[in-house]
Amino acid sequence: KAGSTVVSVVQGGKVLVSKGYGITAPTSKSLKDAERATFRIGSVSKVFTAAAIMQLVDQGKISLQDNIEKYLDGYKVTNPYDTPVTIENLLTHTTGFEVREPTDASYLFDPSQKAISLKESIFEVFPPVVRKPGTSYMYDNFASRLQGYIVQQVSGEPFGNYVEKHLFG
Repeated sequence: KAGSTVVSVVQGGKVLVSKGYGITAPTSKSLKDAERATFRIGSVSKVFTAAAIMQLVDQGKISLQDNIEKYLDGYKVTNPYDTPVTIENLLTHTTGFEVREPTDASYLFDPSQKAISLKESIFEVFPPVVRKPGTSYMYDNFASRLQGYIVQQVSGEPFGNYVEKHLFG
């Protein structure tokens, strides 16, 4: 199995040193090049998604106590409890959702393929609530994707554009 990392030391916006360690692929003997190395961002993107939600909270466009159904175009969450799933539950991994991972169609490795929409990736696997919202922690990839969809719904901008403009810009 290939393993690799890149370590960079930055001070005052200037890269002091950058070095790659490990190999590029299991079948390769090529060493990782710190200047050209790429890694999947994975769950680091959850930080950006949560920041986008909190920007909208700060602007008064979303409340942490809002029932998520407010942003689902009439979709009703299967929830046997009197407690709704809130924006806060999405952020704190306390939704009570059954664990649902994205389908393979949510991951693109071939740039010639067209990605499915965020909306499709949400509604094709929307999980039921199986634990009372707010009562237990369960790491929740679905909740993070749902936050991205809610950012789209509230801002009127595709999630990627929103993040590019309002976070990275």
